[in-house]
Amino acid sequence: QVHPIRLLDIIGPAPPGAHLNEPPVGARGGRFERDHWAVHSETLRDRGVQPDEPWLVNLHETLQFATLKKGECPCLTSNSNRIWISSHGRYVTAKECALMQGFDLRRLSVVVSDRQLIAMLGNSMSVDVLKVILGAVLPALARNAQPGEVE
Repeated sequence: QVHPIRLLDIIGPAPPGAHLNEPPVGARGGRFERDHWAVHSETLRDRGVQPDEPWLVNLHETLQFATLKKGECPCLTSNSNRIWISSHGRYVTAKECALMQGFDLRRLSVVVSDRQLIAMLGNSMSVDVLKVILGAVLPALARNAQPGEVE
């Protein structure tokens, strides 16, 4: 049984006024991200979105492919360090990406930078998806195994 994780349980409530922040220029952002955020924030305003509603968008994607997601994470990729949380006025963190993928932080040993960890998480499969797939496949393999093959 897979239990959905609520995004707000991961990112927490939005700080007051944080929705007014724009993506930073510098190490984690640039003109590309700011230009995309200008377009997406206008779209949100046109939809009548409340400032405390958590909309996420991967600002690294081109405008043609970037999608706004309310209360859920867009597909994590190796460029997920550019997922902007509108209500919080910041990018998702490596810890939040790990939680969105279903990893148990107590069992996750990190020996790389946050940027590398986010790329690795974006290239991984969701833990919950793997549980469902393996839960269906392993019993079938065990039933069909020849004596001495699969224990």
